[in-house]
Amino acid sequence: MKSQKGDDEGFEDLTDSFKKEVERACMLMKENPVRELPERVVLDFLRVKGYRAGCDLGSNVLIVDKKLSSRKIKTVLRREAFITLIPEELDGIPQVYDLAWAYAAKDSSWWRECTSRIIDPSFPLYDAPSLFENMSEEERMRVIRTMLKSLKWASSLGKVSFRDYFALLLSLIRPPTFEFSKSEVRILTALARNPYLSRKELSKETRLSQATISRTLRSLMSKGVVTGPEQV
Repeated sequence: MKSQKGDDEGFEDLTDSFKKEVERACMLMKENPVRELPERVVLDFLRVKGYRAGCDLGSNVLIVDKKLSSRKIKTVLRREAFITLIPEELDGIPQVYDLAWAYAAKDSSWWRECTSRIIDPSFPLYDAPSLFENMSEEERMRVIRTMLKSLKWASSLGKVSFRDYFALLLSLIRPPTFEFSKSEVRILTALARNPYLSRKELSKETRLSQATISRTLRSLMSKGVVTGPEQV
C-alpha cells in the first residue's frame, strides 16, 4: 500500500493492488473486463452491507472500508476485480455476485453474512456458500469460469432470470465437474431455460447446426450432464 499526495493525502492507495487482482481474474477466467475500471482504489471509513459489503464505488473511485482486516480487504479487492468481468445486464440478479464471492473468499463465514438464501418450490434451497464449500479449488474455478462464460453469452441474447442462473449452476455442481466446450455451454444454457427443447429448437436457440447439436448432446450425455428423451 502507498499514499498519494495532494487531494488524496491521508488515504491509503490500493489501485495497483486492485489492478493486479483484475489481471489475475482475467488470466484465471480467460476473460477481459466488461466494466469500466475505477481510476483509484483507496481505503476510507464507510459501512456497506450485502453483496458488495466493505466497499462503495462512485465517481470512478472504489472506496474500501479501512476498518476491515487485511484478509477481508484482500477478499474485497478480489471480489470487485471479478465483478469487472460480469456484464452489467446481470446486475438485476444479485445472486450472480455469489460467483464473485466464490472466487474471492477463502473463508465463507463473511460470505454467509452477505449472501441471500432463496426458497423456490421448483428448486433446492439456494445457499451459495454451501453449494461451493465441498469443491476443490480446481473444481470451483472450473464451475465459476463456465458460469461466467454461459451467463455472458445468455445475457447477450436477452434477459436472464434467477431461475436461469440457478438451473445452470445446479447442472454444473453435480460431480464430476467438467470443463465444457463453447457449444456445450450454449446448449446447457438453452436447456437451463427450457429442458424440453427439441434438436431443431436447440439449433435455433443456440445458433448451432443440428449436426453439432447431436454431437454435443452425445458428449454431454457421456458426461452424465444431460439425460432424457427431450434432449436426445
